[in-house]
Amino acid sequence: LTKYRVLLTKNGYTVVAASPITGRTHQLRVHFSGLGAPILGDDMYGEQSPHIDRQALHSVLLSFPKVSNGENTVALSPLPEDMKKAALAVFGEDFDEQSLYDGCRGLLDSLSTVNHIN
Repeated sequence: LTKYRVLLTKNGYTVVAASPITGRTHQLRVHFSGLGAPILGDDMYGEQSPHIDRQALHSVLLSFPKVSNGENTVALSPLPEDMKKAALAVFGEDFDEQSLYDGCRGLLDSLSTVNHIN
């Protein structure tokens, strides 16, 4: 199971915030390829890209509960330069890194309202 939110679409490319719920090997790569939208640069489930020499897959935001009190800890990781260049090549000035962070935070916030069974 993967939860995702579309953040930007242009010229056949899409930026998404995604959260793998079940945590299977290659889960995001397999799920998006299955939707007909493989990850940019994924030569196993899609194809190589002239915009980036690897998969354009990056964990911008990671959230986990603290063992001591259960409160969520959130870590942000800026996009690597090669991914910024690829995004600008594909989306031009429509790409905004802050909107990416906001979209990821919005997806995380929506997941926190879901009931969980332990």
